[in-house]
Amino acid sequence: MVQFRHRTDLASGDTLLVAPLHVDWVPAAAELLASSFADSLAASLYKRYLQRQIKAYLEAHINLPPKAVVLAALRMPRELAEAAEAEAQAVAAQAGAVLASWPSSSASIMSVGAEDGLASNSNSSGSSGSSGSSGSSGSSSSSSSMAGNGSSVAAWPPGPSQAAPLGGNGSVGSSSEDAAASGALGSGPAAAAAAGALATSGSSSLLAPGSGAVLTSVLELSFSPSTRTKHLTLQSPESRPYLCNMAVAEAHRRRGYGLALLTAAEALVQSLGENEIYLHTRVQDKPAQQMYAKAGYEEVAADTFLVKLLGLDQRRLLRKRLQR
Repeated sequence: MVQFRHRTDLASGDTLLVAPLHVDWVPAAAELLASSFADSLAASLYKRYLQRQIKAYLEAHINLPPKAVVLAALRMPRELAEAAEAEAQAVAAQAGAVLASWPSSSASIMSVGAEDGLASNSNSSGSSGSSGSSGSSGSSSSSSSMAGNGSSVAAWPPGPSQAAPLGGNGSVGSSSEDAAASGALGSGPAAAAAAGALATSGSSSLLAPGSGAVLTSVLELSFSPSTRTKHLTLQSPESRPYLCNMAVAEAHRRRGYGLALLTAAEALVQSLGENEIYLHTRVQDKPAQQMYAKAGYEEVAADTFLVKLLGLDQRRLLRKRLQR
């Protein structure tokens, strides 16, 4: 999961690379999400407060795979994407070499080579202006673990102390047997060394802020009910992946980045063996609903107007069935 990469080559000549959020990009992602939520909740006066809370939330949630993963879409020159891809493959090869150097009898270790689980997710036919965005508010889900219905911000759960190897390095593609987060490397000194080889790649990322990469959009996928907010109505199935906290930067809306990020999230869900994905959207978020309809999401249930008596926004629960 933390090694997931999804690449779309844009008609402009640039590349849109979707990968788990790196800690270096947390401040920019927090600002993007805070701006989106402040606009959609009419809470611009609380933007700085929201930004601080969301930053703390993201710092915790980037360490939560495989229970949850925050994905970021970075637009960059194609040459930069190719260089980062080469670096990622080198890091994966290093981790495989570390494992191969240890006896096969050591602590049930699964060997991970440079090409294990690295199926390409590139899409060379992508276009920077052919599809929609997440709408004027930039938020794809009105019901999220960051900001729920109304102006309140949910509690920010702590994450594990260890840092996940996120960012512009790691492997290119997606692996359902994630080496660093889900324990696929096994246990023991060899596994620890291999995980360390993957983790150290994040400190010298070619895709750090200022490298030429630009953050266009963010979303979170929850794979465990412990990483999502409980709501009074329209609960999504606890055993199914749930998409939340999606936003597209205002300067990058209506260029197809929202759909591209959705496509990448769906590819990750499929790589993990799941065939459904759920999300909520507010009734008043028409542009977001249009984008989801275009992407193949269907309404499962909807709030009645009576929820307004509780001070809540009316929402719709959407689902998309994914082809295996």
